[in-house]
Amino acid sequence: MRFSAEKTQLRIGEDPIVDVSITNNDSGSVTLVEPGDGSENGWRTPIVSWSVIEVSSKAEHPSEPIPSNELRCVYMNLLKADELFTLAPSETKDLYKRTGIQLFKKSGVYKVVLLYANHPLLEWREPFGEGSHDKATMKRVKESTACSLKSNEVIFTVTK
Repeated sequence: MRFSAEKTQLRIGEDPIVDVSITNNDSGSVTLVEPGDGSENGWRTPIVSWSVIEVSSKAEHPSEPIPSNELRCVYMNLLKADELFTLAPSETKDLYKRTGIQLFKKSGVYKVVLLYANHPLLEWREPFGEGSHDKATMKRVKESTACSLKSNEVIFTVTK
């Protein structure tokens, strides 16, 4: 997984604009799922999380995404068929293109990675009040490729 940022020198309150792509480095095709509403909370696959660590810390990035426990609304979008994709060997797909993300709450120098884990058999949370996920598309999710990925690390400097 390749992670890049438009700028790595930011001010407090300025969200980095990022690109993240995934390349199939395997010898066979893989089927994966795009991150969607609920991925950060572990409500659906893939589970994704940003690991943000101060450079001065001895802490290391986790090997698996850690679902967020931040409060959010209970609504979750329905899965769409086009959220699944297949990559042939050496093929690349953008997961996030020119996307603003909120990562920093105070000034400092931070090392950042994105973690992505596709768990085909994960029990999904049902959307609240919107119906159910499409059964045929959910069957394709269950047949997708299990994997756990960590992007390259990008260093950000955040000032007041």
